[in-house]
Amino acid sequence: MTFGLDRVVDIGGRSIAAIVDSSLEVYPVRAAVAGSGRKTPLSILIHEAGVTSAIDINGRPLSLDVVEQRYPGMLAKFIAAITL
Repeated sequence: MTFGLDRVVDIGGRSIAAIVDSSLEVYPVRAAVAGSGRKTPLSILIHEAGVTSAIDINGRPLSLDVVEQRYPGMLAKFIAAITL
């Protein structure tokens, strides 16, 4: 699994970003190159009124400890992005 933090979006006083699994395939086709890719959301990080929270893709709450355990470094990356 290759996970990363998607773009942070600010909506009405909230900052939201998805942690995503992504992949990219590139392969030769005759004298050219073709490719395909995909991006699948794994969880959502939300920052509102000074509080950061997380939900899984089905909308169930996730503790920030679980987020850090599953996706090391993504929470710090999110916090850094919202404090710029």
